[in-house]
Amino acid sequence: MFASLGHFTKQPCPFLPDCNRVYCHFSHIPQPPPAKRRKTENYAPQHLPFHSSTQPTSPARMTRPAAAGISGTPSTPSATGARAGQRAASHPTTSPARTPQKSTVSSARPPQNLIPTGPPVVPPDVRSHSPAKLRQLIATKFHAEFVRIYTPHALASDLTLATVHALRQESAVHAASGPATYKNLAANTLTRLKRRAPACDALDIGIDGEYLPPGASPAEGTGPDLGNAATYPVRAQNAARYVLTVAQMEQMGYPIQVTDVATVERAEEDEGKIKPCDRCGREYTVKAVLREGDLVACVYHHGKIRVVKVDGQKQRSYSCCDKLPGDVGCTSGPHVFKEETIAELERRAPFVQAPPASSRAARGVAQVRDLVALDCEMCYTTAGLELARLTVLDGRDGAAVLDELVLPRGGAVIDLNTRFSGIVTLRDAKYDFKGIMEKFFEFVDGGTIIVGQSLLYPHSGGLPYRHSLRNLAHRYLKKFIQDSAEGHDSAEDARACLELLALKIRKGPDFGIINTAVAV
Repeated sequence: MFASLGHFTKQPCPFLPDCNRVYCHFSHIPQPPPAKRRKTENYAPQHLPFHSSTQPTSPARMTRPAAAGISGTPSTPSATGARAGQRAASHPTTSPARTPQKSTVSSARPPQNLIPTGPPVVPPDVRSHSPAKLRQLIATKFHAEFVRIYTPHALASDLTLATVHALRQESAVHAASGPATYKNLAANTLTRLKRRAPACDALDIGIDGEYLPPGASPAEGTGPDLGNAATYPVRAQNAARYVLTVAQMEQMGYPIQVTDVATVERAEEDEGKIKPCDRCGREYTVKAVLREGDLVACVYHHGKIRVVKVDGQKQRSYSCCDKLPGDVGCTSGPHVFKEETIAELERRAPFVQAPPASSRAARGVAQVRDLVALDCEMCYTTAGLELARLTVLDGRDGAAVLDELVLPRGGAVIDLNTRFSGIVTLRDAKYDFKGIMEKFFEFVDGGTIIVGQSLLYPHSGGLPYRHSLRNLAHRYLKKFIQDSAEGHDSAEDARACLELLALKIRKGPDFGIINTAVAV
């Protein structure tokens, strides 16, 4: 026989006291009698008036009222009731009327007009690239600095000002950074806030990037928030002092005089010629039709060489894969070439001069702008590096007056350079090079100021070194551009140029120049 599991050992045997089993599965222990249920009396709830007092109160004594008879006649009090009556006579239950006093007991419900004056609470955001705990810590530190800056003048008129500005400051830092740069940008912003002097009046306020010291001239006009840059419009008369002279343009490598070119070679004539590859440096034969092997013939690094510290030592490596110079490339593609000298470029497409400003009325063009920002995207063809997209922004409001794809002048497209240009196809292109040039001169003539890049902010090492637009936007505008995996955006780059010019106008001619011999 198998042993019993004992599941019924606590259950009373149903055959007691006449159970005849030798081994019964149930319990034969006598069970205690069931407890008597006590009769409970129902009491009607009594609604007593609430009186709050500042004096300490003793705990109230509760007396049980006598049960009423069924017939409604008063019942005879018992001895216990008599003693209770004697105590009630000596200590009357009715207290003398008191004068109502103002209650000091705080209500459980918070007041409706609660003013947030402490550190802000960063709202949760599932799309945030940084931890919520870190963002809250940064906002709290910003709040402490704004309290210091705004005490006592600004906070006297608005108690929530430090809280609101701390939240706006953290939000601006978060929007202008990424997961790898958030802490550094927040630390730099906090350092600048710590250097600010206390506000001299209620109007001496503003978050970092928008704050203007007393006496500084504000930006012209109003418009979208550009962070550290000025707001639109950017007027030509204010930018005229920063237009480069002819000598400066020659020093920068810009073409000054248009030379006469008898003939212009066609792009097809480069087919079969040997050219050095712009990516890997190897020589190759230019082809208009690429075979399968030609599409991966070039092995190169698409990133630039940078200097980083490894174990305390400076080391040069590629930004794309961290490999050392001389290592095998990390990317493959077709061989391409480009021509950079003025003579080579003019041989391809002779330089032209814009129509003079005096011819606006004669040409019947009423939409010529006084100041524009221009940026291009390029693609590789059998004729070298050619224009694939042209973007022109109006300096008055930053709106695009021209943003079009451009077909190559005749050479076959080898590589659209999508990693950098962002162009996937030229299927929607409506203009060729000649057509886009004619369209361009509807908005630009000899009196138009064209905004470029890296000119007003010379490199500390002097020429030929120049800052990249990405570096300038990060340093002065606290923006990250050209950071998308889908490639660059010429409209974004042109807008960054406008904002850099606006910032230069706002800060003055010495802003952004550090140990350089180039005068602007």
